[in-house]
Amino acid sequence: VGVRVMIVGTGGNGLNFRREPSTSAEKIRSLPDGTIYEVVGGPQENGGYTWWQLRDPSDGTIGWGVQNYMQPAP
Repeated sequence: VGVRVMIVGTGGNGLNFRREPSTSAEKIRSLPDGTIYEVVGGPQENGGYTWWQLRDPSDGTIGWGVQNYMQPAP
């Protein structure tokens, strides 16, 4: 929490940015590879995944993403 992460490894599909930490939760939008977000909550375990709560610095939107597609931002 309090660090920035970059979205990586989605194969061009983007990371599903969701309202809750669950694969069945409403999808807000896809976060493209190479974009950077602030970690504001988590981790939470659900559905075999580790989820982190992220804030989009461009508009303040908060949602959840799977850790598998994040790395520390440079």
